Amino acid sequence: MSSDSSAQQVNNQRRLLILSLLHTRPYTKAELYRALIAEGAFAPDAYDQQTMSSAQDAQFRRDLIAIRAIGCDIDNDHRTLVYTWRNSPFSLSLAPAHLSALSIVLDTFADSSIPHANDIRALFAHLLDLLPDAQRKSISSRRAFTINLRELNSYSNTDQHTATQIEKAIARGVRLQFTYCTPRDGKLRQHEVEPLKLEYRGGHVYLYGWHIRRNKELPYRLDNIIAGSAQAGNLLAQHQRIGPQPVTIRYRLSAEIARNSVSQHFANQQVERHPDGAATITAQTDDLFEAKRILLSYGEHCTVEAPPDLVAEFRQIATNLYQTYCNPPK
Repeated sequence: MSSDSSAQQVNNQRRLLILSLLHTRPYTKAELYRALIAEGAFAPDAYDQQTMSSAQDAQFRRDLIAIRAIGCDIDNDHRTLVYTWRNSPFSLSLAPAHLSALSIVLDTFADSSIPHANDIRALFAHLLDLLPDAQRKSISSRRAFTINLRELNSYSNTDQHTATQIEKAIARGVRLQFTYCTPRDGKLRQHEVEPLKLEYRGGHVYLYGWHIRRNKELPYRLDNIIAGSAQAGNLLAQHQRIGPQPVTIRYRLSAEIARNSVSQHFANQQVERHPDGAATITAQTDDLFEAKRILLSYGEHCTVEAPPDLVAEFRQIATNLYQTYCNPPK
C-alpha cells in the first residue's frame, strides 16, 4: 500500500470517528479534540496538551471540509464552538406506539420543576432532534392521555448545594448533616442521617434517611431543608443496616368507595368484601407517614383498625377536627 493511500485511510478513519461522535450529540471543539486523542486519531504534541496545535487545527478544518463535501451538514456555532450534525442519516425512527409514549412523557415533564427535570427535558430534546421531520411534527398534536405529576410546590429555586450534597452523600454512602425546619412548630433543628434516597412522592420531593440519634427511618421534605446547610460527611453509613420492617395495617372502606374496586396502595394487600358493599383491607407498609397521608385522603369513608399506634393518631386527628369544626373557640 502506497504512503498516499495509507494517509488517506487514516484521514477517512478520523473523519468517520468525527461523524460517529457528532451522531450521538453536539460536541465542542475541545471535546472533539479530547475524544480524537483518546481514540488515537490525533497524537498530542505534549503530554498535557489540552487544545489543538496549529497543524492539528488545520487538519481538523480539512476534515470538516471533506465531511461537508459528501453532504453532511455540520453546523458550527461560532459563539460557543459547538459542532452539530444536522442531517445525520442515522436518525431515530419510532413506531406509532412509541411516538405516543414519547408525547406523553414530554407533556408530563414540560413544566416540571422537580430535581433533574431539566436533564429529562434535555434528553427528550435530543430524542426529538433525531426524529424525522414528520414524526417530530406529530409530537405536537393534541394528546388524549396525560400524567399529572401534581407538584404541590415549585422546586425551580431549589438550592443546588443542598441537592448536590444529598446526592453526593447517597452515592458515596456517607452520613449527611443538615438543618431542618420542622413543619409542626417551625423550629430549626440539626439532623444527622444516613441518606437512603431522594424520592418524588405525593406532590413533594422527600429525602428518606436513617436518623442516627433516633435510630429510625424518617422522611424529610426537600423544601424544608435550610438552604446551604446540607453537608456530606466522611463517616460511612452502615450498609448492612436492615431497613424498616413492614407494619401490618388494617382499615375499612365504606361502600361508596369500595363497591366497584379497591385501589392498591400497599404491599401484600388482601381485601375482604362485606354484604353492604364495604371492604376491609389488610396490607403492609414500611412508611406509616405515607400510609397516614393516603388513608386521610379517604376522609369519613375510611376507618383505621390497626395497628394501635396508627389508630391512636387518627383518634387524635378526629378530636382535633371536632374541636376545629364542631366546637370552635368563641
